[in-house]
Parts: sequence; C-alpha cells; structure tokens
Amino acid sequence: MDAWKNKLIGKALAEFSVPAGLFGEGAYEARYAIRAIRPNAVKFAPEKAKVKNEGSLNLTVLPSGRENKLRIEHVNMPLPPQESELISAEIHCAGNELFSPLHWSFSQRFIKNRNDREKLTGLSETGCMKNGTLWRNNRQTTSHAGKKQTNDYALFAALPVLHQRQMKEIRFDMFESFSAFRPNQRIVYAGLLDVPFKNGTVAIHEYQHYGTGILPWHHWVGEGGLLVCSIRGHYLFMLEKFGRVS
Repeated sequence: MDAWKNKLIGKALAEFSVPAGLFGEGAYEARYAIRAIRPNAVKFAPEKAKVKNEGSLNLTVLPSGRENKLRIEHVNMPLPPQESELISAEIHCAGNELFSPLHWSFSQRFIKNRNDREKLTGLSETGCMKNGTLWRNNRQTTSHAGKKQTNDYALFAALPVLHQRQMKEIRFDMFESFSAFRPNQRIVYAGLLDVPFKNGTVAIHEYQHYGTGILPWHHWVGEGGLLVCSIRGHYLFMLEKFGRVS
C-alpha cells in the first residue's frame, strides 16, 4: 500500500505545499518539518489518533572540492513544551553519492524549558572513520563498515544525488545517529507516484530504504530533483523551505 494513502499521513501531507526549486550543483539549505502520527496510547482508536508537530530538521550542504560539508540542526520535541532534544552536527563527507562521513563533531542537548537556556544538559563528541572502522572521541570501536557506508543524516543530502545519477539500487552500511551500526542497507527505486499535497497533486519518484535494524523508509524526490518528503514509521520529514546559500 502506498504510504500516502494512510488517512493520517494524507492529513499531514495536506498541510504542506511542495517548494519550487531545482536540485543542482552548489550549496543549499533545506528545512524539513517533522510530523508524527500518534495513535491513542491506551487502546488504538483511529478516530483519536492525531498528527503532531515533532520539531524540525535543518540541513545545509556545502560542497568543497573533493569533499562535502554538512551542517545539521535537529530539534526533536517528544514532550513539548516540557522537554526538547537539540542535535547539532558538522559532518565532513567524501564527495561520493552516499556522502560517506569522514569525520564529524556532534552534540546532543536536552532542555526542560525551551525559554531557559541555562538548563541545557547532554553530550558532545567527535568521530571519524579510519579504514572502515568507527572511532568516537579518539577511541576505536568494534563497528566496521564495508566500502560503501553513510549515516542517516547524510542520506538527506545523498537522495537527490542518487536520483540525479539515475541509480536504481544501491547497497551500503549505515551508522544511525553516529553510533548504532546498521549493516546490509538497500535503497531501491520504486517508481513514480501522484501524491496530493496542499498545492495539488505532485509527481513523486519513490525510493524505498530497507535494512537490518531499521524501520523501512519511503523517500520521495520531486520532478525538480529535491527530496520533498521522507517517511519512517509514524514520522514524516516534509520539505518546507529550500534555498541556495553563498
């Protein structure tokens, strides 16, 4: 079944108009709104399920010679307004189609009251890949990836490139949230869909992502080559703004 035919996913998509823009070479910034479908917590009842604002994901892609630099700002609001999670990262990636991370800095903060910045708590770390092995804070881990690898954030930058290169299938290993090793991942092109959004029905190219230890993803690339939506389980990442940066 097509993901968008789910009644609540369709309701979430109806909030958004697909931004105009063409994917191409050069630096850009993309902002994704995050929506979550929350069924009734006591007993599943479709009439009581809701679509909730779960935060946002800002992605800045800065090409630089043979490498790419990504900046990530991820606001997750599992219990708004009492608590939020703020994730920031700067990732230096190889210049390949998977944006394979080479080295990065990462911080995770939790805040009880978003108006009180003094109550931020969390962690910070650096990481890198050496000969396929993950290192965290200058310590070698036991996680070892194959020749093709990436992480979940880098995939938001990779999908438009995979589409531009007309790749029908790619296999790789993935580090989720810079730590959890997810081997044997696979993204395949699943065809063209007509999906209703706020600004009307839009032609969408769907890529499906399956693999060990993850829920399936549906990635949607528009006719202009932009990644306009990613759906994972109850979560939707919907493109609400795209722009070039100097």
